Amino acid sequence: MPVAKNLKLLCFDLDGTVLAGGQPLSPANWQALQTLREAGVVLAAASGRNRQSLCKVLSPDTPLDYAIFSTGT
Repeated sequence: MPVAKNLKLLCFDLDGTVLAGGQPLSPANWQALQTLREAGVVLAAASGRNRQSLCKVLSPDTPLDYAIFSTGT
């Protein structure tokens, strides 16, 4: 997957977007995030979940730099 050279930060929604139907991160999405991270892109995920709930669906080695949770509060 080619990564835009000027891409520095990617912030994306988790629930219903990267995480489909409450399932764990798919292998394809995992690889896409890993490729972006290896290209130097900072990855931030956003979710309305609280931290405890978010930790249940994302493993500690998920390729993320930041998580915005509890609807940002």
